[in-house]
Amino acid sequence: MDALFETCICNVSSGIQQIKDSAANGASQPEEDAISETLAPKIGVAVEGCSFEATKVSMLFSTRKLPSIEEATGVLQGVKKIVDDMVTFFCSLSLSKGKYYRKSLENGLVSILDGLQKTLEAIQRNRFFCDAAELQKTGLVWEACDAFMKIPNDNQQVVVELLGNEIELMADAVEEAEESMNNQIYATLEMDEDESNGVAPLTDDEKQIVLSLLSLMKCSHLCLKKTKKLVQSLSFENSSTQNELDPIADRALTLSERIDELVLILDPPFDKSSIKEQVQLLSSVVLDVLSMLADCSLCPANEKEKLEQFKSGLEKQKVKSIALLC
Repeated sequence: MDALFETCICNVSSGIQQIKDSAANGASQPEEDAISETLAPKIGVAVEGCSFEATKVSMLFSTRKLPSIEEATGVLQGVKKIVDDMVTFFCSLSLSKGKYYRKSLENGLVSILDGLQKTLEAIQRNRFFCDAAELQKTGLVWEACDAFMKIPNDNQQVVVELLGNEIELMADAVEEAEESMNNQIYATLEMDEDESNGVAPLTDDEKQIVLSLLSLMKCSHLCLKKTKKLVQSLSFENSSTQNELDPIADRALTLSERIDELVLILDPPFDKSSIKEQVQLLSSVVLDVLSMLADCSLCPANEKEKLEQFKSGLEKQKVKSIALLC
């Protein structure tokens, strides 16, 4: 029995590694679009099968009576087949599906197989008896399978979801920056140390810098919201061209980090050189995102014009902020 479990556990572990390797290097044999379109549903069917096979293993070893070698072999062969299916389908998924969609699938599959491996190891460790504690580990597989079925259906939907998360992070960062800046702006020399919380009052020039930077952050946040709305509206003929969104998301998903970096250096006395550098970096990311959107083959002409307006507005705000820092 130990040998059967060792073989099965090794197969699951190998499957996890193959999925990770494929995610990093791309499909070893990219499929034609028509075939590739059927792979994601097949992965979903395999995931449902994995939940079923995990249940069968738990039920087979749910009593102290050890099943026969033949029974155990049959059930564990079922586990091996479903793991092999999950790996094969994922590793055949074309890079054209988009890296963010592939990454979501990778994370989901690895989570499922990790739970499955833990379940098998726990049953083996407990001398082939699945008690309440081991059933909880089976629950990890069920939960991971349920979570997998909620993954968005394509790269476009995944990117939209990630952009939504980034927008929330940016909103929090801008709100925090605004609160901090307001504290600085309205601190006065007449306040005692307790009232001002040790915040030194700003000069009129510094207040102008702070207000300009806050406007730049809000403008960047608005541009990201525009990005999400436009990405969501793009009409792809099929999901095999949605990797066009990857470079856009690569840049856009760094915006909250850029704002955080800017906020961190806004405590007086101001280091104007460092602030100027962060302003350039933040503006560069936003302008890159807007330019890539405008260059996207599916971007409508009227939206290209709006993106140019956004770029112009952001460029003006950047120039204003930098001028105040010189």
